Amino acid sequence: GEPISTWYWTVGNAPIDSVSGIGPLRMVFGSQGTYPVSLALRTHTGCLSTTEKRDLLVNPRPVANFIVPEVCVNDTEARFLDSSYVAGGGNAGFTYRWGFNIPPVNSTLRDPIFNVLAVGTYPVGLIVTTPAGCRDTIVKTFTVNGAIPAASFDIATPAPICSNRDLTIRNTSTVDFGKITRLIIRWDAINNPLDTTVDEDPYPGKIYARRYPDFGQPATKNYRISVLAYSGTSCFNEMSKDVVINASPQVLLDSLSPVCQELPAFPVFPKARETAGLSGSFAFTGPGVSTNGFFNPATAGAGLHTIRYTYTAASGCTAFAERVLRVHPTPVVDAGPDRTVLEGSSIRLNATASGNQLTYAWTPAIGLDDPLTLNPLAGPVEDTRYLLTAISADGCRSSDEMQVLVLLKPVIPNTFTPNGDGYNDQWIIRHLEKYPGAIVEVFSTKGQLLYRSVNYLSPWDGTWQGKQLPAGTYYYVIDPKNGRPTVAGYVTILR
Repeated sequence: GEPISTWYWTVGNAPIDSVSGIGPLRMVFGSQGTYPVSLALRTHTGCLSTTEKRDLLVNPRPVANFIVPEVCVNDTEARFLDSSYVAGGGNAGFTYRWGFNIPPVNSTLRDPIFNVLAVGTYPVGLIVTTPAGCRDTIVKTFTVNGAIPAASFDIATPAPICSNRDLTIRNTSTVDFGKITRLIIRWDAINNPLDTTVDEDPYPGKIYARRYPDFGQPATKNYRISVLAYSGTSCFNEMSKDVVINASPQVLLDSLSPVCQELPAFPVFPKARETAGLSGSFAFTGPGVSTNGFFNPATAGAGLHTIRYTYTAASGCTAFAERVLRVHPTPVVDAGPDRTVLEGSSIRLNATASGNQLTYAWTPAIGLDDPLTLNPLAGPVEDTRYLLTAISADGCRSSDEMQVLVLLKPVIPNTFTPNGDGYNDQWIIRHLEKYPGAIVEVFSTKGQLLYRSVNYLSPWDGTWQGKQLPAGTYYYVIDPKNGRPTVAGYVTILR
C-alpha cells in the first residue's frame, strides 16, 4: 500500500494532527474517565481512510504513602503502616514493593515489620500498583532514635503564677540521637496522675498550657508537674518540678442600671467587691469612670459602655469583672427666643426639642392654652418667664427658659408740670418703654417739630433746644410699632 503521511487523532473534542513518522499518540490525562478516541489516515497521494472510533478508559493513579514508625535503638521491631489510596476506591487489590537498605532488602507485604538495627537514618521506598496497572512511588526517611532521652522543661509563665491564669511550660527535652517522639505531661503527678497531656509530635521549645482550678483561699497551693519524654517505645525518661500557684482575687461587680446622660457623677464602687478576703487594691477602667469608681455620664456620652473592676492582690495576682452600663441620651431642648405679645392677644411659642418619645411640661402654666405641648399659645396678662421641660421615655430630662413680654397699652398723660418741683416734671408715658423702636414726636400748634425720640428711654421734660417751652397745648404723634397703631393727641404743659 501507499505510505501514510498524516494521522488524524481526535481525543474527546480535541483534534490532534500527527505528521508522517509519528503515528502513535502519547498523552497525559488530567483526570480519570472514559474518553472517545478516533483515528483517520491520509496517504502521500492524498487518499483519506475511514475513521476508526474507540472508547479509551483512563484509570485513576494511586497515591503512595505510609506511616514511618517512631522507634529507638532498644526497640525490637519497627512496623511500617501503609496509607496508600486511589481516588474513590480505597486500596483494594493493591500490590506493594518496599525497598530498604537494611535487611530484608525488600518486601511485598502491605505492613512489613523489620528488626531495628543501629542508630541512624535510612531511606525507605514504596511502590504501589493498582489492579489496573497504575502505580506511584514515594520515598521517606526512617530514623532509629537514640536510647537515652533526657526529659526536661522550663516554667514559661512569669511570676507570680496565679490560679486564674494559664501555667505554661516549655519543652527542653533532648535525646542522644534523633528526636523525642512523644511527651506525656502529668500536671498533678501526686494528687491526680491521670490529669495528663499527651503529645505525639513534640519539638524543642514547644509550649504547653494548663489552667488549674481557680481559688481564693488558701494563699497558695503546690502542684508537682512530671514530664515523660520518649524516643521510642521502650526508651523514655521522666523529670518533675514543683510549682506554687497563688490564690487569685475573687471579684464581683453587680449589674449597673441604666442612667441618664444629664446626671452628675455617681459612685459605682459600692457595686464591686473582692470576696476571698485577699488584701490588695482596686481600680476601675472604662469610658467616663475614674480609677476610684466614680462614673460621669456626661463624660461617657450616650450609648453602651463597658466598665471594668480590677482587683490586684498583694501577691500581684489580678482578676477583673465587667458590666455594661447604658447611658440614655439627654433630650435636646430649646424653648425658643424671648417673645413679645400685645396685651389681650396671644402668640405661639417657637420651642424645639429632640429625643426619645418626649413629653413636655411648661411652667408656670398660666397664660398657656396647653402647657403639655411643645408649642402652646401664650397670652399672659403680664411679663412671664416660662420653663420648658422635656422628658424622654427613658426618664431623661432637659429644660430651657424663655420670656414672654406683655406689651400693655401705653398710658398717655394729657398734662404735666415741668416746674422743677420734682413732681410730674416729665411727660411719662407708662408702658411705652417696653415697645422697641417706638417713636414719639411733639409738634407746636403751628406744626413745628419740637421733640423726637426713638424707644422713649428719656421722657420729654417740656424743653426745646435746651429752653423751657411756655405753658400751652402741644400736638403729639406716637408710633408704638410692635403691632399697635399710631396714636395722636394733645398734651398740655402747665407751669
